[in-house]
Amino acid sequence: LPSAGVVLVCNSQLYRVDEDAFRLWAPVLKAVPQAVLWLTRHRAEAEGHLKRQARARGFGDKQLVFTDPLPFRQHVDTKRAADLALDTPTFNGHSSVADVLAAGVPVLTLPGVSKGSRVAASLLTALGTEFLIA
Repeated sequence: LPSAGVVLVCNSQLYRVDEDAFRLWAPVLKAVPQAVLWLTRHRAEAEGHLKRQARARGFGDKQLVFTDPLPFRQHVDTKRAADLALDTPTFNGHSSVADVLAAGVPVLTLPGVSKGSRVAASLLTALGTEFLIA
């Protein structure tokens, strides 16, 4: 991760980072070139696809930082390096959102109509941080 700039993290499995997520996140990454989006590496094909999407949406694929999965305690501890967690809109993070919240990182979410797209909003409401719900 960079020593300066904004570190955004998405703690979800990469298959949840779909077109809707990139449509919402790309303008921020394009407008803030010193920002990085930190993702957990799961499959090489997904990593390549997301890098192509970054270039297609006008921001550098160098703004995507992939790290290997870690044991649970280390995983939660390292997330403290993030400034803000971004939730995936189509199917929210569940335990992945709880993990970054446990690390003390605020989560920005956009709830949808399905039950799976409102989980993070429920967690944020329970914590009294509704202002993080878009």
